[in-house]
Amino acid sequence: MTNRERIRSIVAGKGADRPGFWTGNPHGETWPILHAYFGTTEKEEVYRALRDDCRWIAPFDVYRHPEGRPMFELGRKSSSLSAEGAFAEAESVSEIDDFPWPDPEYLDFEAVLARLGAAGDHYRLGGMWSHFFHIVADFFGMENYFIKMYTNPDVVHAVTGHVVDFLLEANRRLYALAGTDIDAYFFGNDFGTQLDLLISPESFREFVFPYFKQLTEQAHAH
Repeated sequence: MTNRERIRSIVAGKGADRPGFWTGNPHGETWPILHAYFGTTEKEEVYRALRDDCRWIAPFDVYRHPEGRPMFELGRKSSSLSAEGAFAEAESVSEIDDFPWPDPEYLDFEAVLARLGAAGDHYRLGGMWSHFFHIVADFFGMENYFIKMYTNPDVVHAVTGHVVDFLLEANRRLYALAGTDIDAYFFGNDFGTQLDLLISPESFREFVFPYFKQLTEQAHAH
């Protein structure tokens, strides 16, 4: 079995010749330790030493605005999780709709497509890194975000809708271009701490799960 065949077979519930393995995304401080242990200098050498079946090929740097603007103009004042963002004081949906949201026409997947095509016999994890929960939290400031779920839910839905609509369109374009070069959609959001969810289950069902479902259903459809 090739690496790709192995993971595909496991995901399909058919078993494989051995357990599948993915190294994941080690912290930057871990790589020198891994290189020292394996006597390597490149990440790919470590993956091979570990018999890693997968490659995560995410389109992180794909937004090419002609004026150099970022994909999401968060307007954050510091790196603190509760630092106020562009919508910290927003009270109306019209304010949200009038915001300069990213334009999918400025997406450039050329480099990502090349990496996907060069992934050899490895199982390819791809798709936009759709951490919409964190993006929306940064737009408000995390504390403001959670409060506005109660005080102004329409504004929270408006922001989340714009963010997720862009990610859905970006994924649609990427999936169409990549075809079978992507095996699985991989994305993440941190919804909890070591103790509990960051928000109540009721808030999760209203403000998070419907958008999470849109992204996963789109991926399943491809």
